[in-house]
Amino acid sequence: MSGEVNPPTDVKPVVSSVILDGSAVVNMLKPVNIKSFNEYALKVFIPYIQNIGKDVQRIDIVFDTYIDNSLKASTRGKRGKGIRRRVQDETNVPGNWQEFLRLDENKIELFHFLADKITSAGIDNEIVVTDKINALGNTAEHSYELLSPFANPGMPSPDLFGWQKLDGTWVPFWSVLAEASMSCQELIHCGCKKGCRGACKCLKAALKCTALCKCSPDCERETD
Repeated sequence: MSGEVNPPTDVKPVVSSVILDGSAVVNMLKPVNIKSFNEYALKVFIPYIQNIGKDVQRIDIVFDTYIDNSLKASTRGKRGKGIRRRVQDETNVPGNWQEFLRLDENKIELFHFLADKITSAGIDNEIVVTDKINALGNTAEHSYELLSPFANPGMPSPDLFGWQKLDGTWVPFWSVLAEASMSCQELIHCGCKKGCRGACKCLKAALKCTALCKCSPDCERETD
């Protein structure tokens, strides 16, 4: 046999589970023509999860956790603040979904709400979902304690790695050292073409001309 063998492109890989970024799903699924958070869960979020899981046995949904005093928290702060709204069954969903999601408290409460709804929805798939510092599931015979994420894994402070906090926001700490060209004498070189005289950089620095200089290797100047 000769030539390359190309595998068929219409064959789906066989998988038994899928892992979803719950925060990304919520950002993507905007509540169009939806009145309450309960309606959002029942008509938008849960149907989407069911559709994703129609070819797999297990669905893992991982929601973000929000750690204070972190670089990511500072980045979110730059996006602006949203309006606080309690997430309950009959509470109206906000008109501006993205503004609602800018506030960490809103997202934490929404993720908890959706985690509870999805695990009690009676879906045939096995569901595993993070809920703050815990992991929940819809299968009673399984224990999910060992899957629980850490609320705060003890991350070191960013100020140990070149960041400083100004007005409550982490910003890079720029070096106060002089530029290399100003502090490394080895990089000093002149552009003299007809002998090194008064304007010569090497002469002013009391250095010998090197291969970096334009006068080299014909320079006959002697240093003091």
